[in-house]
Amino acid sequence: MYWFLIKTLMSSILGSSFYKWFENTRVGVWFQDKLDDFMDYIADKYDIHIAKKEAKWRADYPLLAERIDILE
Repeated sequence: MYWFLIKTLMSSILGSSFYKWFENTRVGVWFQDKLDDFMDYIADKYDIHIAKKEAKWRADYPLLAERIDILE
C-alpha cells in the first residue's frame, strides 16, 4: 500500500518537473500547439462550449431549470 503511494507521488513529481522543462523546448511548444488545436476541434465538433454554458446556467438558476425539465 505504502509502496503504491510513494510510487505515485514520485511519478507525479517527476512528471511535473519534466513538463516544466518540456514546455519551454521547441518540440514542447509545437506539441502544446497541436494539442490545443486538437482540443479546439473536439470542442467545436461536440459543442462542448454550449454544454458548459448550460451547466453553469443550471447551477445559477436551479429552480427555473427544474421547472423547464418538468415541462419538457
